[in-house]
Amino acid sequence: MSIVALAHFGGCERSRPVERPPARAAVDGVRDSYIRRALRPATGCPSAASTSPGEGSLHGDTVAGVERWLAAESPHRVPYGLHVHPGGALTIEPCALVLVGPRMEVVVHAGATLRAAAGPGRPIRFARLDPALPWQALEVREEALAGTTLDGVVLEGGGAAPVERGITAATLRVGMRAGLSAAGLSIVGGDGWGVAVLGAGRFVDRDATIELRGLRGEGAVTVEDVNRVAGLPRLSMRDNVSNDVRVEARVRTLSADARWRSPGPESRYRVRPAMHVIVEGPNSPVLTLEAGTRVSFGAGAELDVGFGAPGALAAEGEDSRPVVFDGADEERWVGIQLGPRLDASRSRLRSVRVAHAGAPSGVVLPNCGCPDGHPDEAMLTLQGVSGPVAMQAVSFIDGPREGFAILWAGNYPDLAAGLPADHGALDFTRSGVRCPVGAPLRRGRCAPEARNHPEPP
Repeated sequence: MSIVALAHFGGCERSRPVERPPARAAVDGVRDSYIRRALRPATGCPSAASTSPGEGSLHGDTVAGVERWLAAESPHRVPYGLHVHPGGALTIEPCALVLVGPRMEVVVHAGATLRAAAGPGRPIRFARLDPALPWQALEVREEALAGTTLDGVVLEGGGAAPVERGITAATLRVGMRAGLSAAGLSIVGGDGWGVAVLGAGRFVDRDATIELRGLRGEGAVTVEDVNRVAGLPRLSMRDNVSNDVRVEARVRTLSADARWRSPGPESRYRVRPAMHVIVEGPNSPVLTLEAGTRVSFGAGAELDVGFGAPGALAAEGEDSRPVVFDGADEERWVGIQLGPRLDASRSRLRSVRVAHAGAPSGVVLPNCGCPDGHPDEAMLTLQGVSGPVAMQAVSFIDGPREGFAILWAGNYPDLAAGLPADHGALDFTRSGVRCPVGAPLRRGRCAPEARNHPEPP
């Protein structure tokens, strides 16, 4: 075994009364509406602020058959929320307005369909029944039927905290395996997250755009399965408390090729603390990070590539738009760990910044040349990697005082050949490097010669 260690570091709005429906016995036997009022004149799409308590239709909380809600019957009031049950199919016309009761939800169950597709300038809106109190969520469950769509829909004022524990507070919750169509969807002025992608839920069109605006929660989007991050639509975000896209990592092994694009100049992917995002699988998946992408890791989190099975990492930044790996918390994250089954031929780090890493990895490795250094505290570790990894313009910033920027460990026939530092690919000047490279460890002993690099000014 050989080891080389590089770079040692030193006013309140009044609530409007909620209209209560009559007794359940008054439910229309054909439709689930309690009251159906006169049609509205065709004067454009209604808004929550432009409607009076006496207008529109009052609905129960169930759709079990086939229904069509007309724009002319707006606003459609659902004070107790709405459940589209198996076999149910609800179509909502363009320009319709749906008002949802406080802390209530609209749920599309398994075997059900919700079709809400608006035309240009004629959005379908879901908003608050009580202007002072948020509704909870529109949730599309795992086995909702294909054809469920929210194209051109506006979800306003949702995100109330769920009554049940363990459910994510988000205006839109997507668990739909078949994929939700959501082109031109806007989520505006909500509490909690804008979108929560649950389990194997996904969107149909990665090139569609979702607008997230005026959100007051801890982030814009949260994703449970790391395999669903690459399938997120384009995100247009502004005026939010946070633009974070959180990677929950409950399913944390990336097992298929994935390309993560930058969610925006003021945005980042945020990995939860202590999570290992793992890239590996029988087909040697590649995680590709496009220019401008920022991934922030919580305390003790790490990125592992190619340990239990083959995998590759391709971080492809540009001079003005580097790929950034950094910390999300005050405590350090572990770093990037490249393992013995790394597909080195498809791995590359170009215009990359690695910052605030170096928490102890728990891997015990001997050290030569820097007796006071901690080789288990490294920002980038290559452990048993069989071939050279292409590195160009990689910077290491704010490393651990007793650790290292890069650690090579393995059985290398010639450590002097092919090290990226020999080609000026690495930049330690912003990281306080002050210790020369340690001597290699060969056959269990420290070699007498040390390959020293000059210390930065």
